[in-house]
Amino acid sequence: MLTGEVAREMGLTVKRLEQVARSLDVERRCGRLWWTPETIESLKQELERLAEVRKARSLYPRTTEVASRLGVGEGDLRALIHEHGLPVEKDKIGKVYQWTDKAIAAAQALLEELANRPPEPPAPPPPGMTSKEVAARLKMQYQSFIYYSLTLRRREASLQPALHKGTLYWSQEDLAFLEKALKESRARPDLRQKHLIRSQKGRLAKLQEQARAIRENFSGKSTPQATSIRQRVQSILSLCEEIEAALALPLAFINTLPVEGWSLRLPVSVSVRAVTGGFEAEAVDFDLRTTNPTRRGAISLLRHALFHRYQELARDPAQDEPAWLALRQLVIPPD
Repeated sequence: MLTGEVAREMGLTVKRLEQVARSLDVERRCGRLWWTPETIESLKQELERLAEVRKARSLYPRTTEVASRLGVGEGDLRALIHEHGLPVEKDKIGKVYQWTDKAIAAAQALLEELANRPPEPPAPPPPGMTSKEVAARLKMQYQSFIYYSLTLRRREASLQPALHKGTLYWSQEDLAFLEKALKESRARPDLRQKHLIRSQKGRLAKLQEQARAIRENFSGKSTPQATSIRQRVQSILSLCEEIEAALALPLAFINTLPVEGWSLRLPVSVSVRAVTGGFEAEAVDFDLRTTNPTRRGAISLLRHALFHRYQELARDPAQDEPAWLALRQLVIPPD
């Protein structure tokens, strides 16, 4: 039987029947439900079960109604159940609370008891510094510190600041750990760039593998379409080779600025390549390039260029506001 016929026989709408059928193993033929005597019998049993559930639920007021009767919000009433162990049982399927007269009376008594309790004195904040105070201590922008500390907390289970009224408090041990980790991260090369390059190379290898497979499938065909596909695949492979060569550029890192008292929060990634007459150094995250007969000289000039760019934008940030924002978060001026 088809769904429409079963719906008419059961006195249901087709939409309602399809909703009930989701929990039954009903065969499909040509995209339509096909009802056998066995599945129709299962349907009758499911409808009887649902009718019993509705009947049981109708015997008790709903949580919203009980909350309104007690003069509290529904969320507050549910909190009484979870936080104070209010004795309210659920139905057989564990979804709906069965609010008996006894349970409602217990909720009323608990609310009266809580209302008569003297207010508890506010708990003092735990010892330590707030995130904003720690960020100022480390000479970091607040948002930068939040991102940095989240990364550390995922990696180090021992770093667990205390939470009090929505504010994190960092102990002296936490602060010492943060200072040490930040000092180490500023001193070592930026590993994030290396991980990114490794990930990009992995994606590139998969693309090359798929392109070679396509070329192999059309290698023995001489139709115009196959020839066109092989030419396009060859273009893709050539482009992959160019990208692979670009990813293989040797990287260096700028860890300090050329003026005493100035420092960087994180190392700046630098790509260095051989050019006519020497080497060209380019800051990966900034539009800065310098050339010099030696590799070290090109990087040294780039350090000076980065410092001068900071001073230039400090006088007139409107020249390049995104670059100025990035440099403000990167450069630490002297006290």
